[in-house]
Amino acid sequence: MSLNENILLIKYQREKNGKARKKILENGNVKDKSIKLPLYIEALKDPDIDNKALAIKFLGEISDSESLLPLIELTQHRLEIHENLISTIVKIIKKCDLKEVLPLFMDIDNLNIRKSIPLILGEFSNKTTKTYLIDLLHDKNAVVRKNAIKALEKISDEEDLDQIILMLNDEDLHVINQAILFLGHVGVKKAIKPLINFLKYEDELIRKSTVRALYTIIKREGDLKLVNNIINKRNPIARREAVKILGLLKKPESIKFLMKLLNSKDGKIRRLAYSAILKTLKQDKSQINLIREGINASIWQVRKYSAKILGELVDEESIDLLVSRLNDSKSSVRRSITNSLSKFNSDIIIEISESQIESEDWRIRRAVVDLLKNIGNASAVKSLVKCLEDNDIYVRSWAINALGKLKDEDSLEIFHELLHSKDSRIRISVAKALGKICDEKSINPLIQSLGDDDFEVRKEIEKALERIEPKWMSLL
Repeated sequence: MSLNENILLIKYQREKNGKARKKILENGNVKDKSIKLPLYIEALKDPDIDNKALAIKFLGEISDSESLLPLIELTQHRLEIHENLISTIVKIIKKCDLKEVLPLFMDIDNLNIRKSIPLILGEFSNKTTKTYLIDLLHDKNAVVRKNAIKALEKISDEEDLDQIILMLNDEDLHVINQAILFLGHVGVKKAIKPLINFLKYEDELIRKSTVRALYTIIKREGDLKLVNNIINKRNPIARREAVKILGLLKKPESIKFLMKLLNSKDGKIRRLAYSAILKTLKQDKSQINLIREGINASIWQVRKYSAKILGELVDEESIDLLVSRLNDSKSSVRRSITNSLSKFNSDIIIEISESQIESEDWRIRRAVVDLLKNIGNASAVKSLVKCLEDNDIYVRSWAINALGKLKDEDSLEIFHELLHSKDSRIRISVAKALGKICDEKSINPLIQSLGDDDFEVRKEIEKALERIEPKWMSLL
């Protein structure tokens, strides 16, 4: 060690100020690595994290094997610079003889250092490091085992598959999860059978990783029967996860099978099947006719979801088909149809609605009101006003509620007149609507109706007044 080196190192060791120590480390006047190396190795102990990072950077640039052991020892501390530390160690090892370096790792007893060994060795693809990593699969520490699997993922092949499949029996969830990720990455058919068992696993993270792994393998293998077989099994959790796989695969040939699941007794499976069909059709509409046929299915849930899908796809060729089911016997199907129709061009749908307002079927007229409410523009409001003259009490009531939700001030005069309707249900609906519109012009008409014979009507009128003007009683 030269005199200059002694002075620089001693100066660094005696300096208490972190910024001053940083300046010493950045001293550009010293170019001899034999002077800098001991200084940077010493700086690995610096309490300032920025100085530590600087020392790691410079040691990486020098890439001398003498700094290897101090750097490896630093991995026992889980610092935010851990990733850079590992990269520097790998960089130095690549300039050394790996056979000479490996004994350094084999002699390490410190558990916290051993956790990082697989991450380092995973950057070297050769038989010796692979053998060592496979040995680490049996380490007592779960983190070491997990990291060994992660490292093997980079350098392993199908020959090591059996070793990883055995890790699915590990007692630690993180190790199992890493093994599942490995099998998905390697992606061979042999891994499917052991992975399927984890679709019904209690832990959600494990199931999620299994879905991704099986998706990768099945996509490569191209065999949808594998998924269908899982769905036909009894376990509901596994069946749900299998439907998710079909949603990821987005294969048009799976739609026919998924359509059957829209009638499942399991609500989650129905929703997942709907989602999978929608994802698939957004990518490839070649099987859309199956959905159009579903509008007339004998099973009402199939009709409901088929209508939703056609609406989400804004499939204009299906407009007439959807309109033809406005009189569906199930209210939830009618609601699904009106929600879907409201997603299409509003001028076309309002024109269709106008033609259906006078239908003899009360279900169609009620559905039209619902549809116009969903559209909600000026033309829709105009059509809703016409519905106020309908003979069906429910159509009139729904139209009033719709206009109230749309807060159409042009309907105020009509509403004020309807406060005197003979039907108390209409008067209640009008009061609710006026409360939603919240216009001061309605205060006097509402006050004049406070003497209504029906208690429920009076109660709704008071609520409406409270919303429009909290101090309305002072106006009496």
